[in-house]
Amino acid sequence: MRGNAAHAQDDEKQMRTAIGMFVLLLFIPVYIVAVVWLAAQLVEDRNVFIQTIYYVVAGVLWAWPAIWLITWIKKPR
Repeated sequence: MRGNAAHAQDDEKQMRTAIGMFVLLLFIPVYIVAVVWLAAQLVEDRNVFIQTIYYVVAGVLWAWPAIWLITWIKKPR
């Protein structure tokens, strides 16, 4: 039989997972909309090289908060 401490850790892990997934699923679409809106404001009329740099940076930038969030989800107590 498992003790209360183990049960509490499982509950905390489930809560972290639920919160983390909710935040991640909320963050990604908001980030996409912001990137597209910002692109329309800043780089729409620029040359292809500037647009490519913008989209490469924007395409990679979302990973840092996502990695941090996934690390937080998986972090032991």
